[in-house]
Amino acid sequence: MRIPSVLLSIAALVAAAVPSSADQTWLVQDGTATFSLTEGTLQSFGFEIVDSRIRDWKIRIQDTVADNASCGVFVLGDAEADPRAFDLPNLRVRVYKNGEPLSEGLGSAVQGNPLTAVAWLANTLGRYDIPFRAGDIILSGSVVPLEPVVAGDTMHCEVEGLGSASCSFV
Repeated sequence: MRIPSVLLSIAALVAAAVPSSADQTWLVQDGTATFSLTEGTLQSFGFEIVDSRIRDWKIRIQDTVADNASCGVFVLGDAEADPRAFDLPNLRVRVYKNGEPLSEGLGSAVQGNPLTAVAWLANTLGRYDIPFRAGDIILSGSVVPLEPVVAGDTMHCEVEGLGSASCSFV
């Protein structure tokens, strides 16, 4: 039996293609990715629904690959913001389950800065000449602990300065 779980990620929508190159290393400096990911980019947040097919979450790296990284679906908030306007490492999020406070986190929970995770992905894909394409949605990784959900649960998050989002499970 699969039991889905939810986490909260900072998301980036790539506005223009970011070239790939095995010879290029993308860095985060002063909170901005050096490949100008932030130029015209929608920075948002959302719930990632983790839906592992691995029994009892006894998971190894091989299982993660075979299970498509336990990816189910994701739900993005409708906030649009320029990430340069935020101190992303100190971006505070609050998550509620069924109306009750569940967890809080900061953007720094993701490799110190959510853009560091995006730069890591650009570097890793670049070694294989795989670019970011315009319209790609990049999820940074969770800023709060994973939370199991069942039918009837409602998750709600508030991201300081950005807004809120909710999703319900049926």
